[in-house]
Amino acid sequence: VLVSPAPGQPGKLPFWHGDSLGRPVEVGRALGKLTRSIATSAPDDSARELRASGLDEWAAHNLIRYVKEQQEVAGHVPSDKTLVIEKFRDELGDWRVVVHSPFGARVHAPWALAIGNRIRELTGLDAQIMHADDGIVLRLPDVEDDVVLAGVAEAVVLDPDEVEALVTAEAGGSALFAARFRESAARALLLPRRNPGKRSPLWQQRQRSA
Repeated sequence: VLVSPAPGQPGKLPFWHGDSLGRPVEVGRALGKLTRSIATSAPDDSARELRASGLDEWAAHNLIRYVKEQQEVAGHVPSDKTLVIEKFRDELGDWRVVVHSPFGARVHAPWALAIGNRIRELTGLDAQIMHADDGIVLRLPDVEDDVVLAGVAEAVVLDPDEVEALVTAEAGGSALFAARFRESAARALLLPRRNPGKRSPLWQQRQRSA
């Protein structure tokens, strides 16, 4: 989108971001490999490699410090060989479970669907799940039962043979499918406008595509 200042109007920051494809898994693997290299190498060696890659001294120092601080706090950093899972309570007292992974949203989106399916099967809880390029965040209601939390941890680690069936079962009811179906239906002219000269509100398009 190309924009120019409107005469007589103050500048305003954009407040909405459209869906992006997410980080390709190849980039995620390379990012994870770099993080692992920084975590396992001496700071001077890492700084030399990063400067050779094009970073200046200040940027290289910040990146090394960022990775080393994470390693000190958690004992590990997410990489192409290691995933980090942490749990903590949020401000409301509910549990948050965070899966730190470099593999990108294209991997995390279907993984999040499968995790949601498994959590319902194992614990009976309906978790709120959000994915991004750097991992998956789950929000669970306040529970004290260690068995339930162990079930959540078990749900994150999936059997490769089960993944396709789990994702397929969940895809039809997902927000991602609803958005893609609405886009496809509008493009195929299955959602005609009442007034051809005006745009249909997004909420109306969603309602009709549903």
